[in-house]
Amino acid sequence: MSQPYTPAPPAWTPQPPPRFNWARWALWTALAAVLAFALAGGLGYLLRDDSSTSADPAACKAAMRADFKRAAAAGSNATPSDRPAECAGVDDATVQRYATEIVTEQLGDIEP
Repeated sequence: MSQPYTPAPPAWTPQPPPRFNWARWALWTALAAVLAFALAGGLGYLLRDDSSTSADPAACKAAMRADFKRAAAAGSNATPSDRPAECAGVDDATVQRYATEIVTEQLGDIEP
């Protein structure tokens, strides 16, 4: 009986592909993101306040009062609105205080 045919090994054995280095990829990606952010001007540039007008609390309150009256006139058809443009630069605490004052003025002390 003869032996089964076994081919001779190749003259060279191909190397397996190198493993992907995720740590190096993550590092380069993070560095690219930081560089892009720095070149764009950074967080200070994105958050700067370009408003050249100063806040006018009286105009803000008047605009809020007009919005409230408009919403009250519309009744159930009223749609929510954003902060009036006149309130740009007025802090949130002041706007909330104005809202409370306007509702109190318009509705008074209503008992349930």
